Amino acid sequence: CIILGLVATIVGSVPFLRNIKRDPSREPFTPWLSITAGGGCGLAAITNWNFASASAPILFFAFQILTILLISRKLFLKKAVA
Repeated sequence: CIILGLVATIVGSVPFLRNIKRDPSREPFTPWLSITAGGGCGLAAITNWNFASASAPILFFAFQILTILLISRKLFLKKAVA
C-alpha cells in the first residue's frame, strides 16, 4: 500500500515538474522555499527510520528540492537574458 502511494505521487508529479521545467516563471519561489524548509523539518522529526515511516517524507522532500531547483532556473535565466 505504501509503494502504491509513492508510485501515485511520482506519476502525479511528472506533469507538474515538466511544466515547471518548460516555464519556471509559473511558480513563485518563496512559498516553495518555505515548503521545502518544512519538509526538512519533517525529515528531522522522524524518530524511527524504517521504510514505512520515512519513505513518504523522503520522497516529498526530494520532489520539493527538485521543484526548487527547477524554479530557481528563472532567476538565472533572467540574468542571462539581461
